[in-house]
Amino acid sequence: MINGKTASIFFIVFICVIIFISMILIGERGNMDAIGREYAGKPDLDRAIEYRKVNIKIWAINFLLTFLIPTIFLITGLSAKIRDFVQAKSINSFTAICLYAFFYLLIDFLIALPLNYYSGFVIRHRFGLSNQNIHRWLSNVLKNTLISVLVWMLFLWLPYYLIKKYPDRWWLYLGLISIPVYTFVTLITPMYIDPLFNKYMPIREGALKVRIESQLEKAGIEGCDVYEVDKSRDTKEMNAYMTGVFGSKRIVIWDTTIDNLTEDETISIVSHEIGHYVKGHIWKSIVLGGLLTIMVLYFTNILSFWIMGMSDGAFGFTKLYDIASLPLFILVLNIIVFIASPAMNGYSRYIERQADRFEIELAGNKEAYLSSLDKLYNKSLSLPRPSKIYKIFYCTHPPYEERVEMAKAYETGNQHSTPYKEEKVQRQEIINRDGMLLMDRINPPVGFERDKEDKDSFSYYLRHLPLKPHGSDVHYYDGRVKGRKVYEAVVDMDIGERDLQQCADAVMRLRAEYLYGIGDYGRIHFNFTNGFRADYTKWMEGYRIKVDGNNTSWVKKTGYNDDYQSFRGYLNMVFAYAGTYSLQRELQSVDIDDMQVGDVFIQGGSPGHCVIVVDMAKEAKTGQRVFMVAQSYMPAQDIHILKNLQDDCISPWYRLDEIEDRLITPEWTFDRGALMRFPD
Repeated sequence: MINGKTASIFFIVFICVIIFISMILIGERGNMDAIGREYAGKPDLDRAIEYRKVNIKIWAINFLLTFLIPTIFLITGLSAKIRDFVQAKSINSFTAICLYAFFYLLIDFLIALPLNYYSGFVIRHRFGLSNQNIHRWLSNVLKNTLISVLVWMLFLWLPYYLIKKYPDRWWLYLGLISIPVYTFVTLITPMYIDPLFNKYMPIREGALKVRIESQLEKAGIEGCDVYEVDKSRDTKEMNAYMTGVFGSKRIVIWDTTIDNLTEDETISIVSHEIGHYVKGHIWKSIVLGGLLTIMVLYFTNILSFWIMGMSDGAFGFTKLYDIASLPLFILVLNIIVFIASPAMNGYSRYIERQADRFEIELAGNKEAYLSSLDKLYNKSLSLPRPSKIYKIFYCTHPPYEERVEMAKAYETGNQHSTPYKEEKVQRQEIINRDGMLLMDRINPPVGFERDKEDKDSFSYYLRHLPLKPHGSDVHYYDGRVKGRKVYEAVVDMDIGERDLQQCADAVMRLRAEYLYGIGDYGRIHFNFTNGFRADYTKWMEGYRIKVDGNNTSWVKKTGYNDDYQSFRGYLNMVFAYAGTYSLQRELQSVDIDDMQVGDVFIQGGSPGHCVIVVDMAKEAKTGQRVFMVAQSYMPAQDIHILKNLQDDCISPWYRLDEIEDRLITPEWTFDRGALMRFPD
């Protein structure tokens, strides 16, 4: 039973907790009312305010539990009972500490689970922010909990060893040890921990990658890796971050960011993360984190000794190196970290403002900074600002309003210029919104003309591809819309309901559809990745392909059939077992100066990619040539005509004479020598 002095301590602590919660709730309510008036009519404002109201209530409960859970362990004697139980089952103090850590975290996890489920799954689905199913959510929660349990069980012995051996200086030694520990964790987390939750891949080839590499080179950190992570499995929100040290330093971009922002906006966000590294924020955070740890542990030591002395053994322990003291340490740490949070978060906002200014300077595009900021906040249903007290204690980034004001007032000599008016006029002349065939929709640039071709030629077929109405979206095979608007037009050709028709498959589809249309069935054949040749004429005769591991053979299954449905069945079989690797081996290399419509830029492999030249035009006076390319991509999606993001003046055309070392398309970069052709 705790004595009166100890009860008074806890009473004062929880009175302060209740007062602080009340201050936050009152401040947030007034702030939301003011925002509702100031931003009336803003899209999704009511939904964002409602989301904030729910989250503030969840915050209040979590804040209370932060102090309540360790208090319950102490005043009920539960901590001492767990200590007695694990010591009876253990052969040494290390085992006892491991078992205690396991049971403490298990109980804490079970208490917090309902609220975590409600806030992390129910609410996020209610407001349309989550893509997780319950199995994915639970899997991530369990993985995270398991990692925490393992770390605690393996390393909790160290502070208790130091407390017992150096009762007056343990806080100093543990704080000093924390600096290399923070460094080690920062080093290994990107390589070994993060991939347990999501798939990290080098950023996809294309113009975006080239521009990011250019930004890295400009900032002097060429060796930094850039990864794309499949956060679309979990959320609709967007983000990017800089992490790692030494060989693990990297910029990570959520795929939702790439899919929902323009290329300029993505470059702006990446420039912000580059700023963190150039400004040394990672290393500064590690060192300052270590110094802060020393300070926090110092006051933790003083306050813990004082409370333990006041308790007169009521908690079931009289020594701080007793494992039963863990809830006391956690309670005191939570109090001290809370008191220190205004300083910690103030520093965080300071370095974020530095990174914001660096972003505007490096990217040289204030408009992209502002538009990306707007999309990031709107997508996450964030309000323009929190209440002042909430900002002081919890905001790690400057509020939206402050960042916008900073950008508008910031002067830089590297601002992105808008295209000349003459270029806009010329671009309008290229696109005929009413055209429903490729050659009718997309005119050659001024002064350029298409060559005449035979009506039975592949080039004629490609130039007369039917298009969906202007402004149509590219859809994936499952009906979802492709987020990145890298295309000028969408080919009106169904892709089926399976994830089959990707990049190489689209090229083979166009080639096969052309030959099927003119009745030249004998030239319809493609090789599987294992080298097996799949002839359509064999398929027409009723043979079907049997695949058994690496063994592939023809088996007679039915009678002769050359209808379109059977033809599509043949193509689906090809798509399942062929790809860029096999297609590249079928094609013949050609010099880029001899380019023809129907040629293919291809890089075989996994991953690999290819695009097909669907049109060309020539300027009579100078002999200069331009060309246009189309692609599908992963996952299977509508074939689409790619924009030229390097030359908006003539997009979607590309200038042949400007390809020196490589062709940069929006989602892949090809070497100049990657051009190939179907053999006649």
